[in-house]
Amino acid sequence: MKTQSKYMMKLLFCIVTMVILADYLTYFISGGTYLDSWQRIIIFLGYTLIGLLIAKPFIAIFKVKQNRLLVLIGCLVISSVMTFVLKDIFIKEVVEQKIIEIIALGDKQEASSGTEVWLVGLVNQDQLVDLQELPLTEGWEYREGNLLSYQDQPNELKIKVNTGEATTSLNFLKHAYSGKVKIVDGQEETIVDLYDAQSDYYQYNVTKESTQKLINNSILRFIEVVYLLTIILFIGIYKLKKKTKLNSNHGAKSRSSGIDLIKTIAIIFVIAVHFFLNTEFYTVPFQGINMFGQGLLRWLFMACVPLFILATGYLQCGKQVNHQYFKGIIGVLRTYLIYSILALIALSYFNHEVFTLKSGIEAVFLFSANRYSWYVNMYIGLFLLIPFLNKIHEGITDRKQYQLLIGILIFMAAMPKTLKYFPTWWIGIWPLIYYFIGAYIRKYTPHIHKGMGGLGVIILVFIQNLFSFYASKGQVFVDVTGDYASFLVVIQATLLFLMLYKVNIQNRFIKGMLALISSLTLEIYLGSFIIDTYFYPKFKAQYFVGQENVIQYIVPVVGLIIGMSLIIGVFYRKVIKLI
Repeated sequence: MKTQSKYMMKLLFCIVTMVILADYLTYFISGGTYLDSWQRIIIFLGYTLIGLLIAKPFIAIFKVKQNRLLVLIGCLVISSVMTFVLKDIFIKEVVEQKIIEIIALGDKQEASSGTEVWLVGLVNQDQLVDLQELPLTEGWEYREGNLLSYQDQPNELKIKVNTGEATTSLNFLKHAYSGKVKIVDGQEETIVDLYDAQSDYYQYNVTKESTQKLINNSILRFIEVVYLLTIILFIGIYKLKKKTKLNSNHGAKSRSSGIDLIKTIAIIFVIAVHFFLNTEFYTVPFQGINMFGQGLLRWLFMACVPLFILATGYLQCGKQVNHQYFKGIIGVLRTYLIYSILALIALSYFNHEVFTLKSGIEAVFLFSANRYSWYVNMYIGLFLLIPFLNKIHEGITDRKQYQLLIGILIFMAAMPKTLKYFPTWWIGIWPLIYYFIGAYIRKYTPHIHKGMGGLGVIILVFIQNLFSFYASKGQVFVDVTGDYASFLVVIQATLLFLMLYKVNIQNRFIKGMLALISSLTLEIYLGSFIIDTYFYPKFKAQYFVGQENVIQYIVPVVGLIIGMSLIIGVFYRKVIKLI
């Protein structure tokens, strides 16, 4: 066991190091110009290290005969080819552009005989530009191969130029009929008096900015995502072998693959719901086919938290009032505390938020340090109530009475969120609806036809989205039917649970993977806030064009965040066990 733990720690170290290195290289490349030799050397070494990190676990897992010199030479050769020979494929230079505004002010000094502004030359990144190719605006004209403004002033001419290390400059004629010109270069504004009785030229050099980005660094992102999936695969194999060995030696009971599947789907839905939260879904007009489709996904994913509580009721309905049970809250609180501290660090470092010792402690106790931790706030109370709720569960021996209890809870807590004219006082107890439905399913094991259940989910999602679409009236999204406490969401989540809870997965690898993710859902959930804090600002800055465009990234983004959060969760569990 110690050997296996050490091996896993080494493997995790390789993975974490690789991810950090890939991230560093990605943003190093994005912020650089790839012109200096030392930059190429750093990228070359980065590729080499990534190659070695990739090779090591593959060699260990698949028991390939290791020849260290051959592996090193292979990594060096591949890195050399990627860095120097095929750099235009793996790292493509893309030059950004900026707008320079030339404003003929119609102003002059007393000695000048006019307010003319002559643009006689434009050099764009050391390349001479034909001025007749530039689009003109009102008040400007072509004259003898140059651009001239002398009437209808003030007026402006906008010129798009490339930015980078090479020279970009504007050349103006200065003579006795010249006036004043304003040049707007990004945040800088310069007013130049072009009057000169003897005639001369004025050259304005555009501000140099290191914005020549190597944005086609998808190879690094590809390595990162592949490696995340690879480590999940390795951990799943390790866990599966470990559990299989323990089960054969000690006769341990096998897990319910159906419940593991439900919890895995639930955590995926949670991360997907946060995708909409962290983009601009709730701030742009909810109109058009594209946004209607996003609304359908959003309503489908809203079953996330209900599925978790249904699973809690299903799994915990046998717990009794005893000391051992209540000790279980310690693990939840410890996980929450550690992830809250990490969240405060992330907010301070990535969002530049300032926390004092007092405000940090308050944030932890008020469940605002990790801003997804409202669920922990709710779950603590539910956890403490569970043994007593189970007294009710055990005490009801008549199936119809149990259904009546659930019906009353729905009437008190769910119907008011969906329909008007219902008493609203008891809405806050909505988690009890899901808990007792989960416990009911465990007790009576109802069955539903999967096809009919799936059709019901589709209809409910469509109805909820249609209501929101109609109520929004072309403005921002409006949640008409309610959130997790909605009567319609209760039915939707229950149908999903009934469709899946009896699923029996035979494939050992898939079963092991689901068991791993299912056992780490709290860590993945809390860890996703830390990843989101770091990831989404960078993602939106680089890829976000509009909400209609961003939906194409939902699968890789959700997969990446789950993978990163899973790695952090596994690492956290290993550290806690070592402590």
